[in-house]
Order: sequence, then C-alpha cells, then structure tokens
Amino acid sequence: MHLFISNFRKVSHIIWIFLLLFITYNIYVAVCNPHITRYQNQWQKNTSVAQDFIYGKKAESVIVGSSLSARLNQNLLPETFFNLSFSGGSVLTGLEIIKRTGYIPKHLYIETNLVFRFKSKKMLDPLFYPIWWQIKTYIPALQEKYQPLNVLLSKNLCSKPSNLNLTTTKGPKLYKDSKENINLQRFNLMMKQRKVAYKKPLYRRHLKDLKELLKYFKNNGTQIVFFEMPIDHELAMSPKAQERREIIKNGFHHTWLPLTKYKDYVTTDGHHLTFKSAYNYTKVFLNNTSNLK
Repeated sequence: MHLFISNFRKVSHIIWIFLLLFITYNIYVAVCNPHITRYQNQWQKNTSVAQDFIYGKKAESVIVGSSLSARLNQNLLPETFFNLSFSGGSVLTGLEIIKRTGYIPKHLYIETNLVFRFKSKKMLDPLFYPIWWQIKTYIPALQEKYQPLNVLLSKNLCSKPSNLNLTTTKGPKLYKDSKENINLQRFNLMMKQRKVAYKKPLYRRHLKDLKELLKYFKNNGTQIVFFEMPIDHELAMSPKAQERREIIKNGFHHTWLPLTKYKDYVTTDGHHLTFKSAYNYTKVFLNNTSNLK
C-alpha cells in the first residue's frame, strides 16, 4: 500500500512539473512570439506555413502554388498578401486549406506551372483533425513551428514589434551583383530530367477538382487571377507547357497576369529561381497585381 502511494506521488509530481513547464512555454510563445527561420525539414515547414494561415491574421490576397512560387521573396510581399505555396506541394492543397478555414479572400493568385498536381490528403488530414486543430488556436505551443528545437535553431528567442513597410524595403546587397552562381553540373542533370518529363503527356486528372474549388471561391466573390512563375526558357516554350496554358485559358475564364520574359531570369535547376531572380520577379509580380486594381 505504501509503495502504491509513493509511486502515485512520484507520478503526480511528474505530471505537475510537466504542466508547469508546458504552461510556462505557452506563455513564452504568446508573449515573445519567437521568429522561426529554421525547420527540421521541408514538410515541417509546409505544415508551419499552413498553420500560419489557419491561425494567423488573414490577408486579403492569397497566393497558392508549388515550390516555384514559394520562392517569391517574403520580405517584399506586403501584409495584404499571404503566400500559401508549398515545396513539393500543389495549388489544390492550398485551395482546400483556405476553403476548410471558411475564409473568403478578396483575391486569389493561382500559380499555373504545376497546377495539375494532386491534393495532399496526408497533409490536410492532420491539419484539420477534428477538435484538435481548433484547440491549437488557443494553445500556440502545439503548432508545428513552435517545437522547441525550431526555436533554438532559429536563434531568435523574442521577436520585436516593427512598423516597417515591407513593400518599400530595399533589396539586400546580395542582389547588387548581376552575376548569379549556380551549380552547372546539377543544373544540367536536372534539365536533362525535366526535358524528359516535359515530353510526357499532360496529366489532367485533377482538373475537375480545380474547377470545383475555383467555382466555390468565385461564387463567394473572390477575384481569381492566374500567373506563371518564370522557368527555363526551353521548358516554358515546350509543347507540354503551351498545352497546359491552352487548357487553363479555355477551361477557365479568369484574369491572367502578363507572361514574363523567361530569359530575364535564372533558375538553379530549370524550375526554381535563384534568390536574385526570385527577388526581381517578386517586384514584377507585385507591379502586375497592382495594375489589376
């Protein structure tokens, strides 16, 4: 009997210590709002981006896309924009996340490069697990990005409030040099693989899902705008890329941002822009969106 009581007290102490630490960490997260810049892998970062949208302040303009548009320079995007693009992800996943939150954005910018990729059930189900996903609204420490290891790796333990207008921030000195260093061996290898992929028939299985989701937002008053991220000129002018544009233009009657001059930009692998090119295109993208209003 005495052994049982002793063990019970030990367990109770452990539980109380855990609760105290957990409550303390939640207070720290709520007060300090640590700025997370490092993640353990790209999938964790995707989840964190999604949760930032689900639990954060909603923006009137939302970008949905793949890793291509995830390269848009976050420091240049104003607070009225939220970039809901995922590395290795899809437009359909982003649109489904917005729909499940019940939020109706004023503008939706749809990246078309990889628009027919599948919707990720593996990502969506944990994000919206019944009841549990709503609890995370009130207990931010349970959100993916606030795992203690991410906080420590980011080395930014307490964010400072700022009134900086990001739309007027000047580019870093990194972008002053017109030369861009890329790994030519990797670039040539990836281009070889992408040329093979661009010769395969266009996969349109998820076209119906895209139509249904865009119809939902259009019926609720959202302005839908298509845009294409710059990629390697040879891939952009391929028959497969041109077929994709025709399918979208014929199947959807929405606004398009002007197609870019592909030769003005540099990619690391045929698809993904270098940091400098992403910075330059973000300015072009914002200028084009402002011309729509």
